[in-house]
Amino acid sequence: MGSLAVLIGLLFLAQLQKCPATQFASLRKISVEVCPVRSSGTSDRTYIELLGTGKSTSCSTKWNSVYWNAAGKQIIEGANLGNCTRFYPSSFDGQRISDSIEARVRIDDAFLSGNMFVLGYDAVQLCSIVVEFGVAKETWYAYEWTGKQWWDEPKGQSIQLSRRSELFLDKITAKVCPDIYSGTDDTIHIELHDGYNSCKTRTINEWGNNWGTNHTEILSGQALEDCRILNTKYERLSVRASIDNTLLSGGLAMGYDAIQLCSIQVDFKEHKSYEGVSYIWKGTQWWEENAGPFVSLSKVGKSIDGIVAPISYHAQIVAYPWNNWLSSSSKTFDTIAPTLVINGIDSEAAPRIVEWNELKNNHQNGQFNLFVRQQLGGFLSLAQKLVIVTHGWNDGDIQHCEESWVTDFAQKIGKHQNNIEKGRSKTATIALCWNSQPLPSLPFPNTMGALQEGKICELSYQYFLRWIYYANAASTGKVGELLGKLITAIKAEYPNIKYVHGIGHSLGAHVMGNIYNFGGVKIDRISGLDPAGPCFENSIRDIHIADGRDWGLNKDSAYFVDNIHTDGGYYGTYLSKGHIDILAGDPNIDQSGAGVQPTCSSCSSGCCHKLAPDYYLNSIRGSEKPKFHTSYVTQSQDENSYEARNIGPAIRKQRIYAGYHVAPAVISTSDFKGRMFLPIFNVNGNWYPVCDTANIPEEQHHWCNNVAGNKLYNWTRTL
Repeated sequence: MGSLAVLIGLLFLAQLQKCPATQFASLRKISVEVCPVRSSGTSDRTYIELLGTGKSTSCSTKWNSVYWNAAGKQIIEGANLGNCTRFYPSSFDGQRISDSIEARVRIDDAFLSGNMFVLGYDAVQLCSIVVEFGVAKETWYAYEWTGKQWWDEPKGQSIQLSRRSELFLDKITAKVCPDIYSGTDDTIHIELHDGYNSCKTRTINEWGNNWGTNHTEILSGQALEDCRILNTKYERLSVRASIDNTLLSGGLAMGYDAIQLCSIQVDFKEHKSYEGVSYIWKGTQWWEENAGPFVSLSKVGKSIDGIVAPISYHAQIVAYPWNNWLSSSSKTFDTIAPTLVINGIDSEAAPRIVEWNELKNNHQNGQFNLFVRQQLGGFLSLAQKLVIVTHGWNDGDIQHCEESWVTDFAQKIGKHQNNIEKGRSKTATIALCWNSQPLPSLPFPNTMGALQEGKICELSYQYFLRWIYYANAASTGKVGELLGKLITAIKAEYPNIKYVHGIGHSLGAHVMGNIYNFGGVKIDRISGLDPAGPCFENSIRDIHIADGRDWGLNKDSAYFVDNIHTDGGYYGTYLSKGHIDILAGDPNIDQSGAGVQPTCSSCSSGCCHKLAPDYYLNSIRGSEKPKFHTSYVTQSQDENSYEARNIGPAIRKQRIYAGYHVAPAVISTSDFKGRMFLPIFNVNGNWYPVCDTANIPEEQHHWCNNVAGNKLYNWTRTL
């Protein structure tokens, strides 16, 4: 019996040895990025506080005795985490890991804290914080915040960090080419850039010929410690080799050194299932000691973005010293999540809502003919005309697109067109919502002196505003290409639709323009409602596509392009983008065309930019149409001159209805002047168009009288 007990005990111990010890994730590292703007850094003692929820308690890191310099990256780990090593990101009920955590920065303003030689009130501006949880050498999950936030000496406001993807960098495999002299005995780092974050691998084996000719080098573990939080939501990853040419780095061989690689593979995995994604590059590329280009690694497997929008996916943005991929600069379709609200010719019928997942799961090699034929016949089969409306500057409210202003706008057009008694073309409408960010608070106007400088676009790319504006501007390419695919399918399946009209506000105007640039479909009319200026004004700092194709809206984007400009100096543009560019403003004020609108005190808050859809929407109704008569051209047709913002003479043959009822046409006369002026007046805080004589003061009636006697311009190609 005793022997049996011993045997059972030994078997029990053996079984225990087979079971790994249970591991719990704890805080292992906090990465902080100080904004690159001058004076963003601080020399005072700076701490990170994590605020507890549920069963977790708040904690604070220790001072890590280094200055938080502008554009610097601080790593808080080990003993400097203080009592935060026991912080657990619990949900409020304490039953699960939270989807977000709160944090804030605290600056110790006590006497002699930090640098005693730097006196005065101190503050710090951060652009990103990443908090990683896991075990000693492995990150299991992380929370991330990106933006711009100042904290000063007293306790500042807290920010929310969102839980991000659980795929983390696991391994880098690099193959040195077999050609003679391809290897090196210098110290090699691999630099990686995911479209927002950048990092460099650490040096582990500094001495020795581990990057020799025809050698395969594998980096893992601590060598990757600074790169684990790279994001895998992007379709491409930029990588280059960096050679440490400092004295005594690498081996004893002296002289100018270089390395030639033939393949690089970067693997990300999830710690539980070991599932993940890989990025791969194959080719030949030399990197020398001082510099070298990034190569672009593609995700293994064909992405939905590459299938649905292959032209924009493979397009490149002109950049120095090497081009950038448009797809890496833009958001993925899974993030954009385009949503359609479709109404047929029966204005009282419920709309058909098509969410992104339905589109994603119902294409045939990127084409939507079968889906359109089987699912949309009840809405499109009787229509003669199709009107598509989309937004730009706001978030689009993809969760409630049917309740957004975009849907309301499209449905009002449908009700106007489908009035049986008026004999108008039977019209179906599509409201498109896509996940863009809110209107950013940009720091300075795109004034005449800076008109061709593209400063706002460059700023949004370089200084941590990329996720707010630049990525959304870059995404107009793929959204336009997707619309091109849908329009192609609709016209093929329902040839009864003879006319397509796209209406877009801000970035949405460029979505419409990119239907042709990337989708190859030239629709009948595009109406741009204060087309966005930043990244679309053709300056050297704006976006340019490497193969020479057009970018955004211009007069070649459709058979007829008409625009209303309400904010040339901030979020819109003074440049002409169509056959007709109508500048709205108070005619009694110098340079008011596309300037400060009569009911706005300033354009910097977006007040002027948001008025373009209002002007256009109010021009739709039959009772309002005559109030938008104008025949005024601008004082100059040179878009770069100040006079091009002033009201000029009324020209008899150019009398038009500004807004929706500008008859779609191809301009048939060579002397037509495309820059026109729509007078708008402020009466007791409300705006009224030029010929709303029932509401504007009598002393302003002469502006309408100058228009009223003119003959309406004779357009062609109308529907």
